[in-house]
Amino acid sequence: MASPPPLPPLPVDALVGDLCAALRERRAVVLRSPTGSGKTTRVPVALEAAGLGPVVLVEPRRVAARAAAARMAHERGERVGESVGYAVRFDRKVSARTRVTAVTEGLFLRRVLSDPFLEGVGCVVFDEFHERHLDGDLGLSLVRQVMAEARPDLTVCVLSATLEPAPLEAFLGAAVLDSPGRLHPVAVEHQEPIGRERLEEQVVRGVRRARAWIAEQGPEVGRDVLVFLPGKGEIGRAERALAARNLGPTVPLHGGLDAQSQDRALRPGPKPRIVLATNIAESSVTLDGLGAVVDTGLMRVPRLDERVGFDRLELTRIPMPSVEQRMGRAGRTGPGLNVRLWSLRDERDFLAGVEPEVARVDLSGALLSLADFGEPDPAAFAWFEAPPPARVASALELLGRLGGLDADRRLTALGSVLARLPIAPRLGGLLVAGARRGVLERAALAAALLSERDVLRRTLDELEPRRVHESDLLERIELLEGVPGFPRPPRWAASELQRVANQLVRQLEGVDLHGLESVGVDGGGVDGREAVGLDGREGPGGTHERAASSAADDEDEALLRALFDAFPDRVARVRPGGDEDAPRAVLVGGRGVQLGAACRVRASELLLALELVPGPRGEREDVVALASVVRRAWLGELVEAAACEVDEASGRVLATRALVWNGLVVEEKPGALEGAELQAAREEALARYATQRGVERVFGTDAEAATGLAARVAHARAQGADVPAFEPASFAAKQVVGLVRGCKTLADLAAVDLAGAYLAGLAYDAKQALEAEAPARVKLPNGETAAVRYDPERGPILAARIQQLFGWQATPTIGRARVPLLLELCAPNGRPQQITSDLAGFWSGSYALVRKDLRGRYPKHPWPEDPASAAPVPPRRRRR
Repeated sequence: MASPPPLPPLPVDALVGDLCAALRERRAVVLRSPTGSGKTTRVPVALEAAGLGPVVLVEPRRVAARAAAARMAHERGERVGESVGYAVRFDRKVSARTRVTAVTEGLFLRRVLSDPFLEGVGCVVFDEFHERHLDGDLGLSLVRQVMAEARPDLTVCVLSATLEPAPLEAFLGAAVLDSPGRLHPVAVEHQEPIGRERLEEQVVRGVRRARAWIAEQGPEVGRDVLVFLPGKGEIGRAERALAARNLGPTVPLHGGLDAQSQDRALRPGPKPRIVLATNIAESSVTLDGLGAVVDTGLMRVPRLDERVGFDRLELTRIPMPSVEQRMGRAGRTGPGLNVRLWSLRDERDFLAGVEPEVARVDLSGALLSLADFGEPDPAAFAWFEAPPPARVASALELLGRLGGLDADRRLTALGSVLARLPIAPRLGGLLVAGARRGVLERAALAAALLSERDVLRRTLDELEPRRVHESDLLERIELLEGVPGFPRPPRWAASELQRVANQLVRQLEGVDLHGLESVGVDGGGVDGREAVGLDGREGPGGTHERAASSAADDEDEALLRALFDAFPDRVARVRPGGDEDAPRAVLVGGRGVQLGAACRVRASELLLALELVPGPRGEREDVVALASVVRRAWLGELVEAAACEVDEASGRVLATRALVWNGLVVEEKPGALEGAELQAAREEALARYATQRGVERVFGTDAEAATGLAARVAHARAQGADVPAFEPASFAAKQVVGLVRGCKTLADLAAVDLAGAYLAGLAYDAKQALEAEAPARVKLPNGETAAVRYDPERGPILAARIQQLFGWQATPTIGRARVPLLLELCAPNGRPQQITSDLAGFWSGSYALVRKDLRGRYPKHPWPEDPASAAPVPPRRRRR
């Protein structure tokens, strides 16, 4: 083995001894260390050398895991896979000698699920935790549970450049260490867009400025320029714009590239380069020879799209921690420049923190993982940050419909398979259903079409405009398969979709599907047969026949059934007698939708609403963009019941007797509902509607009152008051049945007072305790009362006109602990003039200046020289 090269000193080296000592004493450490300080590569090997290993380094991205392993191995004079290795999806380099392994968050999560004791692991290091990915949050929470229940010897270290450590300190009982500052200075310049300048033109100007700065600095700075862009499309347009100006060779860096292309982008070339990257290069990646960073300030983040039922990438501004992370890329190996393609004025509106994925993405995969770990109740699990209850409820409902959880929320055999697939459970269910029905490749194409943007829409527009088809997805698959008479799709689109489909097919390689219960909710097997394997054959001792209908179009029918299996909550019935050009339908759960003009599924009463888009401005109903036929025979036995549907367009609840499937009216029956039976059906429909749409979006028009009460209750509980917790969304989710009582329309739901409902449900002693520790109002010296506002950061706040406080000599307090009120002292017009928690100091100090300023503007109001001893002003007369 070659002797390791001498290591250049890095700021984090000085903390290694303290870090190891803190881990031995506290078992958990949060290390906040600036970009470029060496935390990613120096800390894991130092922990292993100190006897705390083997070490698993958890990285947010594959390229970061590979790059970190390569850097650590290089610094030890080894090849990757010896004492330092990595494991990412479809690629791993480890050996029996490996003591430090870099893995992605998703792969680590699956390791914890398959090995709940984390045998052979001494320390888990979570890198760049500030990015707050769902897999990272869940992985950390599971490690904490393993440490508490099974592994008292396990240690955990959390690394970040920008993370606020206090929440982690409390969650883990961790020690907190701060590393010295950045190794090299970075200059910052803002470059505001000119008019409606396209993004690629802004990049051209930014790169020119960066190149000029590098030339001015001379050989002491790097030659390459790193440009942060939100996605592959923007990278392609920037490449073409830069090439047209002959600004030098460009190198793309994004998640869609293979490992060799990504690694090549990280190595310096013979000439100065322009590296065009997504936020894949934001953290844990060192680009040697980098002199400047040009930042567009944009990124794409996953967010649950309720219209399609899984996450979609959303273009958004980056938060300030990401701005700092990106800036730090320019100062890792030498002085650098950060060109920001926005104004300093706009920067003031950037978010101060990162919105965690747990608050914005689909939770079905995470909840399935928890069930696989043995935690079927998400509310009882110790989350680092708990997800919104309404999201949890809808995710659990979906998992039940997919067959991943049984009625008691226990993991089924199918759920165990879905939990181990690194894709959303719904798409995993589609793959499994397609595999068992003998059409895995087509099901993978369908999943790719659903998970990517619709790149075939324009090509399909060349077909007959009013053409009718049984499935918009099947029509697209036929287009990709080259059906005679169809136009050719763009080569790049077909190639990209096929690449994604191939990756999805590989997810099921080696998975045994024999003996699984049927995917979906119909309760039947595959057309009444035994389960089949990935090769389309029956189980042991069976024949090698295809598992699908015996008709000539059996593959089409099998794919349509697989879609039905994966989207049982998207079954819709077209309302009879509607507009032929814009038919309306109602979904399971009562949600109204319209069929879009481009939707080809026009000849079926029942359909799957595979993709929904917002309706025209002013319309409450969404529009079905992609649909697929549903055969009535697939639904199985129907139940005769009283049924109601919520009509979003009118806000009314339509009641009838009907044959029902999962709450969806399939066929009306004669006989109207009346009286108590009618109201009970209405309330059931409204409760179902509120749960599906999200209680926080349906209940209560006075969100400010609910939020204010939540802060008030939290303050009272913090002072020891024995009152139930109040979080508006959680309260509404738990009390939904009671809240809809008496409601008849959507307008009634909007009028529900969540704050009033909570207060009305409090026991007498709890009401007294709440009022004692966190009064809603306080009495002023003149006999009037004023509301107290409770702020989670600043505590209780009282806003009052200065004249109302004459006679008070000291700051008023509330509760047994005599918590002082923060006073917003207002002018007669109600506008705050001073904020203070020291009223006596205000009277003796700055009151004189305020008095001098306001007495001229409000001469009719009293302004005594000694307000602390002045008589209270009489209450204002109320106008009749």
